[in-house]
Amino acid sequence: MRYEKYELGKLATIKKVKGLPLDKYETGNIPYVTGSQSNNGVVGYVTAPDDAISDGNCIVVDPIKGLCMYQLDKFVGRGFSGASINALYIKGLNELNAMYIIATIEKYSTKVANYGNLFNSNRLSSATIELPTL
Repeated sequence: MRYEKYELGKLATIKKVKGLPLDKYETGNIPYVTGSQSNNGVVGYVTAPDDAISDGNCIVVDPIKGLCMYQLDKFVGRGFSGASINALYIKGLNELNAMYIIATIEKYSTKVANYGNLFNSNRLSSATIELPTL
């Protein structure tokens, strides 16, 4: 099998989520996602305006720990601070290939991400990962 290097900014569209703190929302049915690894990052369910809701079928990245999760459905993400999560949208993404891509991103990101060196959209964009190719 052959592998090629891909710069995340060229492989994915990177979007910073726009959600407010969890306590600013009423309880509802839209997942509220943070960088927590418990329950795939979902820490509650809220009702939110359309401009706070991110599309699903993406990989979310916690800038503090560098951990990633696949989000299938629409969600509201923690986006009110410098430590906002980012969503990666990749053409052809599905749950299976997302798990592989997550492993390759975390191989790098968990070594460099911390409070003093946030794995934010700029660092995500320039990060390089290796993926199998035909």
